[in-house]
Amino acid sequence: MLVYAPQNWPDLRSRRTTSDGDYLILGARRWEHRLWLPGPPAPGAALSVLIPVDNSTSTRSAAALRFLRHINERSSGSAAEMHDKRISEMLRALDGHLAKASYRDIAEQLFGHERLNREPWKTSSIRAMTIRLVKGGIALMRGGYRKLLTR
Repeated sequence: MLVYAPQNWPDLRSRRTTSDGDYLILGARRWEHRLWLPGPPAPGAALSVLIPVDNSTSTRSAAALRFLRHINERSSGSAAEMHDKRISEMLRALDGHLAKASYRDIAEQLFGHERLNREPWKTSSIRAMTIRLVKGGIALMRGGYRKLLTR
């Protein structure tokens, strides 16, 4: 259960109390959460979210979930963030490949020595992932990056 305790929420940037409620802005890496809480609620009161059913329902629902994850200090894990992370990994793998590093050396830089040694290299899922990242980086280098510009 989420309770009203903004002083304990991470990244609270602004809080303004007026006669019609509290207005809060929380900053979260790429996301900014702007809240209006009518009332204002009593400290420690349970919070709920009212989401109108219209063309923006899915967007508002996703924003509410991101906010909840943020104040619980979990990564939002949005598709855009995961996509950005994957592209970053592809480019790092490509850099290693262009520097003539072995797949094993690239994997060690991307995933760390400890994780790399948990299973035999030849049948490792890390090995397969590293090869896919290098191939993805090569595809980006050969013009695949243009697909990113059309989104």
